[in-house]
Amino acid sequence: MYFKVLDSDDWFDSKALEEVINTLRVNAEAKKTVDLLITNYVYEKEGARRQKKMKYGNILSPGKHLSWNDMGSFRYGQYLMMHSLIFRTDILRKSGLILPEHTFYVDNLFVNVPLPYVKSLQYLDVDLYRYYIGRDDQSVNEEVMIRRIDQQLKINKLMLDNLLSADRESDPYKIRQILYHHFEIVTSISSILLIKAGDRHSLLMKEILWSNIKRKSPFLHNRLRRGLPGIIVNLSGTFGRLISSSIYDVAQRVVGFN
Repeated sequence: MYFKVLDSDDWFDSKALEEVINTLRVNAEAKKTVDLLITNYVYEKEGARRQKKMKYGNILSPGKHLSWNDMGSFRYGQYLMMHSLIFRTDILRKSGLILPEHTFYVDNLFVNVPLPYVKSLQYLDVDLYRYYIGRDDQSVNEEVMIRRIDQQLKINKLMLDNLLSADRESDPYKIRQILYHHFEIVTSISSILLIKAGDRHSLLMKEILWSNIKRKSPFLHNRLRRGLPGIIVNLSGTFGRLISSSIYDVAQRVVGFN
């Protein structure tokens, strides 16, 4: 009835998993359909002094059956990731989700494509997903991401197409906000990686990335450029790019996302 992805490097907390399964079972027995169950995830980063947890208690009331109108606003650096989502399997089928083969970072599409089909959701304040970060060859390692920047940009483009789809105009306001917020973060990461690569070709690719957004939606482009992440990644000149990179490094150490 439900579908949950577990990457090969990661694991579930066994007690949290028992609570999740029990909750889904109780819902099914009571015939209370929930399209999406949201749980916390924990960054299990090698060498980190403390664990960083992604929780959602500030935007969702735990345990209740909710609609999108019941969701609050995300903070910067807080967004829905594959690690936190358990979809009802029929929702994935209905969305027509097809992930590109032989491509990294498709977890972003796994989040964004099905979300507009979700009508009901529930949040469990349990730390289910343990997100391991530590191997040098992991796809989220910064150097690896720079080498695979073409795949990051491919996903960035597909997310843009999904966001600008005509179907999105009928989506609830809250879903459109979530899709925009996620796209803003991914676009900022793409931009920073290109800045960190530092060569002329990479900086040109960054300009093309933003020009493509402007060509497809001047409104979206202006909105992104006015937001804090858009301002940071578009600081001009060598010194501006150094500031952008330094801010990213600080955020990386605080959150521990790769």
